[in-house]
Amino acid sequence: MISLQEPSSPYTLDLAYGIHVTVKPLTTSSMLIAQAKARQKAEKYQRQADERMNYGLGDTSNPDDKDEDESENNALYQLYLLPELACSHIIDWQGVSLNDKSAPLTPENIKAVMELYPVGEKFLGEFTLKQMLLNSAKKDYGLSGSGTPPLTAGPTTAKDALTPANAPKDVPTIDTPPKR
Repeated sequence: MISLQEPSSPYTLDLAYGIHVTVKPLTTSSMLIAQAKARQKAEKYQRQADERMNYGLGDTSNPDDKDEDESENNALYQLYLLPELACSHIIDWQGVSLNDKSAPLTPENIKAVMELYPVGEKFLGEFTLKQMLLNSAKKDYGLSGSGTPPLTAGPTTAKDALTPANAPKDVPTIDTPPKR
């Protein structure tokens, strides 16, 4: 069973190969910062790749395909997002060694560990899973764009309120503007 309560203090994630990392809780602001940094790095990489193509230094055998370019941009973004999240949230680890000693917790070492296939994937999935579940649970019960709860929020408490379905034709409702 998974708890939808947001963690307020550091907690441990068990990753592949016996690696355990202690992380600070993911917050909206820390996620937005990591996303912005990852997006900037992906855009910089793409600009450099475009410049190489313009100078004839890149692979020009494939025609430009918008769907393929968009997929590549998304992959680049994901490639940069993982180390941004890991470096900004991992505060301790166990099970990582360098020359038979415990590896120091540095951005370079964190990035190297996150590049290991199952480790990085499991970190990203488990670290962001709780936030995604919370957002999904909140989605059905929060305010709608108009500032009122959606119909799934609960039973109607104003049973006699006029709605488009039960309103007389000459009485304006919330959804219909008055006739002029």
